[in-house]
Amino acid sequence: CYDNSRSKCDAYGRYYSWSQTLHLSSECDIKDCRVRQNSNLKGVCPDGWHVPSVKEWSELILYIRNKARNKASAVVRSDYGWDMGGGTNEAHFNIIPSGFRFSSGNFMGIRKQARFWALDQDNALEAKSVEISSDGDGLHVTSNYKANELSVRCIADE
Repeated sequence: CYDNSRSKCDAYGRYYSWSQTLHLSSECDIKDCRVRQNSNLKGVCPDGWHVPSVKEWSELILYIRNKARNKASAVVRSDYGWDMGGGTNEAHFNIIPSGFRFSSGNFMGIRKQARFWALDQDNALEAKSVEISSDGDGLHVTSNYKANELSVRCIADE
């Protein structure tokens, strides 16, 4: 939880390293661990849900951008909790600015951005994630060190 505070956990959720997200050995945060990209890997998600792949995230982002144009980030952000540029939540995705935690233990980004893990890894140390913020592009696929701790957004199995 942000600042290791239970009250912030209730408001913003929990953080997970990439290996924790997928229920893999912690060694997978510092080495290449292959996961099947076409599998519905449950990880920390409840039954009937899975950690989305970068393909699933990219399809969602493309769909939102096509519908909302230059407001893509705004329509997925909650209408509360953001320091600047609160969202409209028109897409009913209700993303709150939960921030994240560096592997060093330092917290960052609360009330400014949210980062969510994807199933895909880039290399031994990095994996794909999605960042939502109120500035610039505001909604895009990026990479994070696998040992950092981000939020997880689960999607329903088909």
